[in-house]
Amino acid sequence: MLRAMSPSGRLRDQVATRRRALAFRLAVLMPAIMILATVAGARQIEAATALDIPEQAVVKAWRMRANPVYAKVDLPPRYPYADLISRVSARFGLPADLIAGVVYVESRFNPRCVSHRGAVGLMQLLPSTARPLARKLGFKRYDLFDPETNLILGVYFLKDRIRAYGGDLAMALSYYNGGRWGIVSRGQFRNRGYIRSVMQHYRRFDGDSTTLFAAMPNPRAIDSRNTVSAQ
Repeated sequence: MLRAMSPSGRLRDQVATRRRALAFRLAVLMPAIMILATVAGARQIEAATALDIPEQAVVKAWRMRANPVYAKVDLPPRYPYADLISRVSARFGLPADLIAGVVYVESRFNPRCVSHRGAVGLMQLLPSTARPLARKLGFKRYDLFDPETNLILGVYFLKDRIRAYGGDLAMALSYYNGGRWGIVSRGQFRNRGYIRSVMQHYRRFDGDSTTLFAAMPNPRAIDSRNTVSAQ
């Protein structure tokens, strides 16, 4: 003769059944979730390595993201000061990824960087260069170690050079880096390596730097004769 199960017994049986069903679903879905997370994490690590962001920082962020408690943790941006660079670049009508390329080559995104010549900050401005720029922009007091101030003055300076050279970015970058010394003639530069490096990092950050200025020479083609030629 079968004995009727008590209400508490039925409840325990239902809970156990649901737990087994949940465990089965997790066992089936977890490998797929881990594969997707591994692929996405590997892409982030690859991008971070290219930007000199420590790999362990990206791994830590992904481990935190896997925990529901830290679901809102953001991964490292494409490059440091991304929001600030985007805001300042938009103010002067230049692509943020171009400015990021300049900043990377100049200071590796270090706002406390000082060169042997005395250039300061993210965009490595000489005090003698920054002084007239600050006056034009209405700065009564300024600190070149401040990232925003340095970016405003540097981006303004680069935009001014681009305008002065009729949209020729190669000429503007050469002047930004070395003044008149860098420019031998239109299309020939002493600091061609600097121009090449900035453009390489611009393309790396942006993925497509061909739409910056339709009428300007593209400094991608730097030949053995030390020239930068349009494509």
